[in-house]
Amino acid sequence: MNKNITGFFLTIIFAIAVFGQANAPEPKPAKAGEELLAAFDRFPIVALGELHWRLNEHEFIAALIKHPAFAEKVNDIVVEFGNAKYQPIMDRYIAGETIARAGSG
Repeated sequence: MNKNITGFFLTIIFAIAVFGQANAPEPKPAKAGEELLAAFDRFPIVALGELHWRLNEHEFIAALIKHPAFAEKVNDIVVEFGNAKYQPIMDRYIAGETIARAGSG
Protein backbone atom coordinates (compact mmCIF):
# COMPACT_ATOMS: atom_id res chain seq x y z
CA MET A 1 0.00 0.00 0.00
CA ASN A 2 2.79 2.40 0.89
CA LYS A 3 4.48 1.78 -2.51
CA ASN A 4 1.24 2.71 -4.28
CA ILE A 5 0.99 6.03 -2.45
CA THR A 6 4.62 6.83 -3.13
CA GLY A 7 4.20 5.94 -6.80
CA PHE A 8 1.08 8.09 -7.02
CA PHE A 9 2.82 11.14 -5.54
CA LEU A 10 5.87 10.66 -7.76
CA THR A 11 3.58 10.51 -10.78
CA ILE A 12 1.81 13.72 -9.72
CA ILE A 13 5.12 15.52 -9.09
CA PHE A 14 6.45 14.38 -12.47
CA ALA A 15 3.26 15.50 -14.22
CA ILE A 16 3.39 18.91 -12.56
CA ALA A 17 7.05 19.33 -13.54
CA VAL A 18 6.44 18.34 -17.16
CA PHE A 19 3.14 20.09 -17.76
CA GLY A 20 4.05 23.12 -15.68
CA GLN A 21 6.68 24.02 -18.24
CA ALA A 22 4.15 24.47 -21.05
CA ASN A 23 3.77 28.16 -20.23
CA ALA A 24 7.50 28.86 -20.23
CA PRO A 25 8.57 31.29 -22.96
CA GLU A 26 10.49 29.91 -25.88
CA PRO A 27 14.23 30.53 -25.56
CA LYS A 28 15.52 33.21 -27.89
CA PRO A 29 19.05 33.36 -29.27
CA ALA A 30 21.14 36.20 -27.87
CA LYS A 31 24.65 37.49 -28.26
CA ALA A 32 26.71 35.91 -25.49
CA GLY A 33 28.88 38.97 -24.88
CA GLU A 34 25.89 41.30 -24.57
CA GLU A 35 24.11 38.93 -22.20
CA LEU A 36 27.20 38.46 -20.06
CA LEU A 37 27.69 42.22 -19.80
CA ALA A 38 24.01 42.58 -18.83
CA ALA A 39 24.63 40.12 -15.97
CA PHE A 40 26.86 42.77 -14.34
CA ASP A 41 23.76 44.98 -14.04
CA ARG A 42 21.94 42.29 -12.06
CA PHE A 43 24.64 40.60 -9.98
CA PRO A 44 27.55 41.87 -7.85
CA ILE A 45 29.79 38.97 -8.95
CA VAL A 46 29.86 37.34 -12.37
CA ALA A 47 32.03 34.27 -12.87
CA LEU A 48 33.12 32.93 -16.21
CA GLY A 49 34.71 29.50 -16.43
CA GLU A 50 36.73 28.26 -19.33
CA LEU A 51 38.16 25.09 -20.76
CA HIS A 52 41.92 25.32 -20.94
CA TRP A 53 43.55 25.66 -24.36
CA ARG A 54 40.29 26.44 -26.22
CA LEU A 55 41.11 29.17 -28.73
CA ASN A 56 37.49 30.15 -29.36
CA GLU A 57 36.93 30.72 -25.63
CA HIS A 58 40.09 32.81 -25.34
CA GLU A 59 39.00 34.87 -28.36
CA PHE A 60 35.56 35.37 -26.76
CA ILE A 61 37.10 36.56 -23.48
CA ALA A 62 39.47 38.90 -25.32
CA ALA A 63 36.56 40.37 -27.32
CA LEU A 64 34.54 40.75 -24.12
CA ILE A 65 37.33 42.67 -22.40
CA LYS A 66 37.67 44.96 -25.44
CA HIS A 67 33.92 45.69 -25.54
CA PRO A 68 33.30 49.41 -24.80
CA ALA A 69 30.79 48.62 -22.00
CA PHE A 70 33.17 46.26 -20.19
CA ALA A 71 35.27 48.99 -18.55
CA GLU A 72 32.10 50.82 -17.49
CA LYS A 73 30.64 47.78 -15.73
CA VAL A 74 33.61 45.84 -14.37
CA ASN A 75 35.79 47.04 -11.50
CA ASP A 76 37.81 43.96 -10.58
CA ILE A 77 38.95 40.91 -12.50
CA VAL A 78 40.12 37.73 -10.78
CA VAL A 79 42.07 35.31 -12.93
CA GLU A 80 42.88 31.75 -11.92
CA PHE A 81 46.31 30.66 -13.04
CA GLY A 82 49.55 29.34 -11.71
CA ASN A 83 50.52 26.31 -9.78
CA ALA A 84 50.01 25.33 -6.13
CA LYS A 85 53.77 24.78 -5.93
CA TYR A 86 54.21 28.58 -5.95
CA GLN A 87 51.47 29.40 -3.42
CA PRO A 88 53.96 30.36 -0.65
CA ILE A 89 55.57 32.91 -2.99
CA MET A 90 52.13 34.34 -3.90
CA ASP A 91 51.22 34.55 -0.20
CA ARG A 92 54.39 36.51 0.56
CA TYR A 93 53.80 38.82 -2.42
CA ILE A 94 50.19 39.51 -1.39
CA ALA A 95 51.41 40.21 2.15
CA GLY A 96 53.59 42.98 0.71
CA GLU A 97 56.98 41.33 0.69
CA THR A 98 59.42 42.06 -2.10
CA ILE A 99 59.77 38.98 -4.31
CA ALA A 100 62.68 38.46 -6.70
CA ARG A 101 61.76 37.71 -10.33
CA ALA A 102 63.98 34.63 -10.59
CA GLY A 103 65.25 32.15 -8.06
CA SER A 104 62.26 32.52 -5.70
CA GLY A 105 61.32 29.08 -4.71
